[in-house]
Amino acid sequence: MTHVDESNDAFGLACRDYDRDGHAHTPLFVEFRGGGTFKQDVSHYFQTTGDWPTEEVSLLSRARGRILDIGVGVGQYSIELQEQDAVDGVTGIDYSEACLKVARRRGLRNARLHDVLSGDLPGGPYDCFLMMGHNIALLDPSKNGRTVLERISRAASPEAVILGTVGNTEFLSEEIREKAAERTAVSGICSFRIRLAYGDVRSHWFDYCFASRDGLDAFCEGTEWAIDHVQSYLNGFCVAMRRTNHRPSH
Repeated sequence: MTHVDESNDAFGLACRDYDRDGHAHTPLFVEFRGGGTFKQDVSHYFQTTGDWPTEEVSLLSRARGRILDIGVGVGQYSIELQEQDAVDGVTGIDYSEACLKVARRRGLRNARLHDVLSGDLPGGPYDCFLMMGHNIALLDPSKNGRTVLERISRAASPEAVILGTVGNTEFLSEEIREKAAERTAVSGICSFRIRLAYGDVRSHWFDYCFASRDGLDAFCEGTEWAIDHVQSYLNGFCVAMRRTNHRPSH
């Protein structure tokens, strides 16, 4: 598991401060390896249903059965979903204990410390996997995406779905696109390394990506998953994938 504590959990500490004090003490920045930064609004992660974009509300209306929220953060989506009649329990996983403490305090009933990049998913089978907050980027096929998708498959029910969001390459600056081109191996996907900065705290560098509409198909190509729904919103896409129960032949 990625070792995360107060010395490097920039996101978790920003969320802890916002939850406790009503504001982050300093801005939270996303830093791109090779240069380039942008500011992230921590309050976004504390939005409730009434604040969600209509596209997210529409996407999450597909959530059913047992749900695993991968990268649950402070529980923005799972806290709401666990109360819905169509949902038979929600488990949220994250590698930030600081985030999980906030999620539990806010009412998430089942929050577990787990890094999806480090081992098989806990529990299951699940009918729905959430990868909100642009966490579809974890499925980048040029990085660890295939491993993550295989772990999801092993924990999935036969008709499981994946619901999530990913950034749209159209909203990247030309500078960031040029830097991403050096690390991108799949057409339509911009891959890069980023880290988060909060005051003096810096996270580990980690892989991240944005995708074009055409690039989204690469996330599922050659797997037992297929794109079922795509909708543009804000600076990205809402994406639904469904399990097809067969792996395409090559």
